[in-house]
Amino acid sequence: MVSYLTLKGFEVKSAEDLVDGYRTANEILPDLIICNRKFTNYSAEGFLIKKRTMAKIKSTPVFLMGDFKPEEIMKFKKENVYAFLSLPLNPQALAERLYLFFNMPIPQELGTWTPMLFDLNMRGSIITIQIEGNLELDKLEIMNYLLRCFCREKRIKRPKILVFIPNLYPESITMVNVDALMKFRKFPELEIDSRNIKILTSIDKLVTYIHRLKGCFNFEAARDFLDAMHALQIDFSKEKTVPVDFLKAGCFYIFDLFDAEGRRMIPAMTRVSEDHLSRIKDSGIKTLSYFGDTDYKNIEEIYSDEQHDLVKKRLMDTITADYEAISTEIHSIQVLNEKQSLFFRKLKGQNLLIITQTDAYFELIKGTLDIYFQIDRVPTGENIEEVIEKTKYICIFIDTNISPSRPLDILTRIRTLATRRKTSVIILTPMIDKISVMRFKNCGTDNIILEPFSSATIQKKLFDALTLDRKS
Repeated sequence: MVSYLTLKGFEVKSAEDLVDGYRTANEILPDLIICNRKFTNYSAEGFLIKKRTMAKIKSTPVFLMGDFKPEEIMKFKKENVYAFLSLPLNPQALAERLYLFFNMPIPQELGTWTPMLFDLNMRGSIITIQIEGNLELDKLEIMNYLLRCFCREKRIKRPKILVFIPNLYPESITMVNVDALMKFRKFPELEIDSRNIKILTSIDKLVTYIHRLKGCFNFEAARDFLDAMHALQIDFSKEKTVPVDFLKAGCFYIFDLFDAEGRRMIPAMTRVSEDHLSRIKDSGIKTLSYFGDTDYKNIEEIYSDEQHDLVKKRLMDTITADYEAISTEIHSIQVLNEKQSLFFRKLKGQNLLIITQTDAYFELIKGTLDIYFQIDRVPTGENIEEVIEKTKYICIFIDTNISPSRPLDILTRIRTLATRRKTSVIILTPMIDKISVMRFKNCGTDNIILEPFSSATIQKKLFDALTLDRKS
């Protein structure tokens, strides 16, 4: 079912279409059926109608995969549908929901498993690859595919690449995985210059394995992000010189400065001392070289140690200002899906409150989030102070259908007891005007979900609300 998750304790059978599904289900009598909502020329509605007539599987519970509106949730629940899974499918969430549904303990390796997350983007002339969690062969293949397609589209022949990996699980650092990580070096249409590749990581084992690969020995490990980005900004086709007499003790220079033999005499962004400058002059060197478009009179920076971080930030803002994501829609959805799953897993067991009289709203939110959160419901929120003093809620959903004016009043009362950093509030509403949006914002939330909304919408809005509110 899922290539990188082992579902212990389950026997899984698959069917190619609904007709094959009827036959297979009737033969094996499954304890659970997991079904796509839509097939070519068929739909889940048709499958469930047919299932009603098949005595052997009539009462078999079903998980449906797709997007569902609140009113559809209520309709399908009457057909023994117990869970509604958003697409693209999150295998981690599916596995957890299966163990929860069958009241089975979640295996330890599943609870601690972290997927490989990666981002690709173009900053100025530099392609950055950022990876966290694990190295997975299938995702490394996708990553290199996206990189290759981007280079072809932009007609990049000699890419400048920063590989940024802040952390990894040690067991995923193998020669096979590392070779797959650096597969871009083998693309025949690309000319890989070792000076244009930087590895930014504190994982010594990873750097060692990269240097063992054919063609990777000279890939340099960078000290920090700014140094790596700054070094990659260098244009080796444009060499310029600066007179040594121009250099001043106590100053910084925004490029590495080299002697005629190619030795780095003054590293970029390093304050030049009197002794250092005297040694250079005493050696008889008259000029130093750097690589870039900037005139030598503009490469000098003079500031105090206290201002150093501010200047580095200014340089970083300049370097990273031109940003372009390298991705596909399906990959973006997949990454968001996995980030949400990881985020919610860290919050597992926290409490959510839903203030609604609409059963469809409650069932949709509960069915989407109950594998992560403890979910309570109150119909009108009249005694909201008593409710939230009794239980700490990380988020409260308020349905505007309870009355025209009460949601704003409830929100105001919530904010007397809990800030946005402590408790997010999400408004559920069939429609809203600009004035109402501003009133909700002024009273303590701009997290609003308009109908029609689905389980995917609920998950994304909760993820956004919890992350952004805690930065406020």
